[in-house]
Amino acid sequence: MVYAKASIAYVAILLALGVSRSEAFVPSTAGAASLAKDSRRATAWSSARAGAAAVGLEQHCRRRRGAGCGRSRPCMSSSDEHDILLRVAKGEKAERAPVWLMRQAGRYMSAFRKYSDKYPFRHRSENPGDRDRGTGPVISNPIRTKADVEAVRVMEDIDGKLPFVGETLKALRSETEGKSTLIGFVGAPWTLAAYSIEGGSSKHALHTKKMMMEDPTLFHSLMTKLANSIGDYACYQVENGAQVIQVFESWAHQMIPSQFETFAKPYADLAMSILKQRHPDVPVIYFANGGSSYLESQRDTQADMISLDQFVNMRSARERLGASVPVSGNVDPLVLLGPTSGIKEAVRSCVRDAGSSGHILNLGHGVLQTTPESSVAALVDSAKEATYASVLDREEAPAPVA
Repeated sequence: MVYAKASIAYVAILLALGVSRSEAFVPSTAGAASLAKDSRRATAWSSARAGAAAVGLEQHCRRRRGAGCGRSRPCMSSSDEHDILLRVAKGEKAERAPVWLMRQAGRYMSAFRKYSDKYPFRHRSENPGDRDRGTGPVISNPIRTKADVEAVRVMEDIDGKLPFVGETLKALRSETEGKSTLIGFVGAPWTLAAYSIEGGSSKHALHTKKMMMEDPTLFHSLMTKLANSIGDYACYQVENGAQVIQVFESWAHQMIPSQFETFAKPYADLAMSILKQRHPDVPVIYFANGGSSYLESQRDTQADMISLDQFVNMRSARERLGASVPVSGNVDPLVLLGPTSGIKEAVRSCVRDAGSSGHILNLGHGVLQTTPESSVAALVDSAKEATYASVLDREEAPAPVA
């Protein structure tokens, strides 16, 4: 299982580009170094600082009464399935769908929430041993003018500017080798542009859309800089240990299909193509949150897999994308607020509709803050139990991915 969140990646890139000079609070989980020293907590809750990566903890230790691990939360152990997520992301077949979760443990785990306000962002992000959690990027000097765009630097010397990212990735890869898959993550160019233009979260991205409509040449110039930097940053993560990269278009819901085609897709493709050119064997997953209305436009992106939000039926999505396009998703996060029986049925339904290959089980978005930890464990347990042999009616299942 994996815990990941992209906004911390956005801030890391903004810092390196010289966009953000302000205090920013970003969601993340505990760093590898601190947890490695803390025998009371499983290393399963490791995650990277500032967009480095999230740990693919596909190995889940289920609650057992009277024997073995008594915890209801995930913990790592070596097994023949340690690389199931990586193998499926590369197009190989497996007996079941691997599972991971977007949104790190710090959002809903009580053991981490108590550290919320302990350290300022820069200290947290640049010291992998610290814990952090917060409200998202806040930028005091948003990009609004031609001079602002011209001042944005294309990322260079990533290791010099963000050494804590490489340090964390290397520590996590060492910690998870032979146990799980390490997933790196970056924000997509359009979402990163929206954060930097709006100055933080926004309901309508008005300043961003105004630049798109009034000065598209300027907007394209900004997007080119961001796409090249994001591509290089993704490569840096791979070169320091990430085995899979997910690209988060977290603000996809702000765009209509034509805006996505013109202003977002070309630059997401540029960033992903840079990664694929240098590391062709590294799987890339693209997640357009709220982008179900233009799912067909995502079919021919540079990504190896499309991650689906919960607002599209899985069977329908596979038909719209085509059987040859692998997918990730898309259980409704709200299901985790319900009974275990509902969680189990939602997992089996998702697996059934996705078919027997080309699918990684995930939520349609992040874990909600009020989610019980036991519900996360129940989802992972249910996923591991939902083998294709036990779930699929071979006559009714969608055609396998070629």
